[in-house]
Amino acid sequence: MILLDNKNKYDKQIFSWGEISWLHEPNNSPYTRLSVGQVKIYIGCRQKKHLHLGQEQLFYVAQGQGTFITDGKKENVCKSMLIYCPPYSEHEVYNTGKEELIFIVAYVPIKLLQLEKHYMITMERNLQEMIPVEILQNIKEQLAEILKITVNIYDEKHKILTLDDYINDFCDMCHSVHPCSKIKYDSESDTQLSGKIYRCEYGLAELEVPITLNDNIFGYLKSSNFILIKPKNIEEKIFQMEKTLGIKNNIAINCYEKIPDIIKSRIYVIEEALSTAAQLIQKILERSILEGELLEKDSEILASTKEKIQLKDALKKANIKT
Repeated sequence: MILLDNKNKYDKQIFSWGEISWLHEPNNSPYTRLSVGQVKIYIGCRQKKHLHLGQEQLFYVAQGQGTFITDGKKENVCKSMLIYCPPYSEHEVYNTGKEELIFIVAYVPIKLLQLEKHYMITMERNLQEMIPVEILQNIKEQLAEILKITVNIYDEKHKILTLDDYINDFCDMCHSVHPCSKIKYDSESDTQLSGKIYRCEYGLAELEVPITLNDNIFGYLKSSNFILIKPKNIEEKIFQMEKTLGIKNNIAINCYEKIPDIIKSRIYVIEEALSTAAQLIQKILERSILEGELLEKDSEILASTKEKIQLKDALKKANIKT
């Protein structure tokens, strides 16, 4: 086995505890589901506890010694060992050796429910007029419970419809200096996420999935902020912000550090969950619209029947046979 060095050609994420080099991503395989990465945990560091969501994971230890804790079960590991982590398990890793702990990990998300293809119907009203906000709020809360991140639902004009309970002090500070400058992430090599992630100059990102019907966008599901890749000069940029705001004691830096780092394989799971929720909202809309059309049709039939009865009564009064 050849271990990758710092000059490898693969996409790399660097964290305070170590780094991940992505060897294979979902868009590189025909089924667009498999991710493979080389994880390196620095000496004396740990990858803190995190939830594996809908991912099945298999680890192969290539170098070093460490401790894996999965759902509270502790296991010491060393070179050539295999470790399995089931979906929806909590997991953390410690490097307990005298060299970097390196392992290869393969991720496969559990396949989520694929909903039926929608009917070709038209919609003249907006999202909040067709679906009660209470239902949208319930969808938001279920997503947050499953994904362990904040999700909000917006209308076609990006007006928030659900209760915004997300607190981000860093963004509040940034907005007081200048408007948000998130730009769309586009990648020819990563078609699954391309156009769905927006990142700002500070490296904060959010995932946005459109709610569509007949190729028209009429709403969005959007995640809370996370950090995918930190800019190299991030400390300097935040220091300039603090200087502009006249604040001290690294308050902005501390707020920035509270924003979660998310490894790339987890983004695919979140994207799939949001896409499935978007399809669910689409089905609720279709049902609402079809029920409305049926009620309208029933009203037309009833009105037409009343008119015929009135005409028949009028003809009878005029002594004309019908």
